[in-house]
Amino acid sequence: MKFRLKLVIGLFVVAGIAAATISSKTYEEKTEEWMEASIPEELPGYQFSTSSRSNEAAKMDDNTYQILKPFGIVVRQFVGPSDGRYYEATIIGGNTRKSFHDPQICFSAQQWALIDPGKREVDIPALGGKIPATTMALERSGTRGVAMYFYGGPGGWRHSPLILPIDLTMAKLLMKDSIDAQFFRFIMSPATQPDSASPEDVEKALVADLATLSKFADVFFTELKKQPDGAYYTQH
Repeated sequence: MKFRLKLVIGLFVVAGIAAATISSKTYEEKTEEWMEASIPEELPGYQFSTSSRSNEAAKMDDNTYQILKPFGIVVRQFVGPSDGRYYEATIIGGNTRKSFHDPQICFSAQQWALIDPGKREVDIPALGGKIPATTMALERSGTRGVAMYFYGGPGGWRHSPLILPIDLTMAKLLMKDSIDAQFFRFIMSPATQPDSASPEDVEKALVADLATLSKFADVFFTELKKQPDGAYYTQH
């Protein structure tokens, strides 16, 4: 009985110390204007189409902002000159779990339906090689596409938001200089038409498209690293 009492008291003491530690350090929040200025609109090998910086139509809807309450949401859209495909990069910044609650919110805001999302490793040399990501096929108004998303934060690269709350809390406890995180999403359409409806051919087409999309992401991060504040997004 005494042991349990001591254990409970000890937990309360630890929790109190943790709360005091967390509340003793404040963190400057980034703004959407800062994010827009720090993320490039020009990528070698891709033709710039539009962005949330200069086109209100490219921005996420107000409902998305109300749900996520992020620092900002930045969108960049391009066309591949060699293949004529549509490419999009979306970045969401924040430092609370609310900003990274449900990745399907952004897809739904653009009327994309997700097909068979799952974890894979994607090759992005600009970020050091293999990165865990959630990948999937997409469909919207009869158009097929492919997408991948992942998160960068104080705990490293994550394929889903499930661990982010722990990462953010630990960063506060350790009083790290930054507890910020970002959601990165990349889309390409149209997708490659499989040779047949067999699972093998569908997977083959998806793998080929994800390799093409990963190349786009690598070019994006390579250019992002060259920006004055690029390390904010790439060093996790």
